[in-house]
Amino acid sequence: VGKKDSINYEIVPYAVFTSPQLASVGLTEKQQMERYKTCLCRTIQLEMIPKALVTKHTEGLFTMSANPKTEAIEGVHIVAPNASELIAEAMILVTNKNTIDDVTDSIPMFPTLSEGIKYVALSYKNDISKLSCCV
Repeated sequence: VGKKDSINYEIVPYAVFTSPQLASVGLTEKQQMERYKTCLCRTIQLEMIPKALVTKHTEGLFTMSANPKTEAIEGVHIVAPNASELIAEAMILVTNKNTIDDVTDSIPMFPTLSEGIKYVALSYKNDISKLSCCV
């Protein structure tokens, strides 16, 4: 009683049903630059994801932005087949303020496009082109 509900629009995902799909949640690189005057951001091409290579659908990317001080994930943006479904995992990461290390310590199903979220997190501290296919 007396509580006012509000919506934090930074954690509401959206999708554009193009081919490939675009899905997004949280801060963009531009918004991070405006907020922090720096961007702790990484982008990887879809061709780095084994599942994309297997299906021959390599057009797209995963982008992640993290808080420059805490490394909490503040945004994930995906251009890929089924990006509208992949963004659900990213929404949870942003909502719960999970860190880059939380994601790199996870074990995603192999081979899936959702591995892209782990790969983009790994790219903060590793050259992912030198990793084995099944990190």
